[in-house]
Parts: sequence; C-alpha cells; structure tokens
Amino acid sequence: GEESLGEELKRAVFEELGIRIRVGEQLASISHTYTHFRITLSAFLCSRLAGRPRAFACQDWRWASPHALESLAFSRADRAVISAIEWQIPISRWHPMF
Repeated sequence: GEESLGEELKRAVFEELGIRIRVGEQLASISHTYTHFRITLSAFLCSRLAGRPRAFACQDWRWASPHALESLAFSRADRAVISAIEWQIPISRWHPMF
C-alpha cells in the first residue's frame, strides 16, 4: 500500500538524519508552482524519539529558532511553509529535540 504523509516523513527523516521521530499534527499544506510542475509541501509538528542527528543523505543540518530561520537560505516554497507555521507554534515549543 501507499505510505501516509506521516510515514513518509518518518522514513525520510530516518534516512537523512538517522533519528526516529513521532509525527504529530499537520500544521500546514502549501502548494507551489514551478515552471513545469506543481508540488505540495506539508509541515507537521514532530518530536524526536531516538538517535542523534547526523547528515547521512543531506548536505548539512542544524537546529534553528524561528528568528534564526530568517537569515538562512530557503527556497520560495520553503519560506511559504515557514510563514504558514511560525505563528502556530509557541516559542516555548521551538527547541532542539534533545
């Protein structure tokens, strides 16, 4: 059968960072159109269950506060997701998953 978005996210995070996560509520779903295709990006509230993050299938990673996200390079589609979710999560919940 087909994976749910939550299952896909768990698998992708494990493959890219080597950590197991719990996928919580969906916070946003943003559609973005490129020149030749359209994508939908979904954002979920997650928590770390096990493992220490390492860059396996990604170039790099880092924990970042909402304020710090403004200074990092993101695509227009990623910025739309960040804008959609930043007001939904109290600052007290934006912390590293350690």
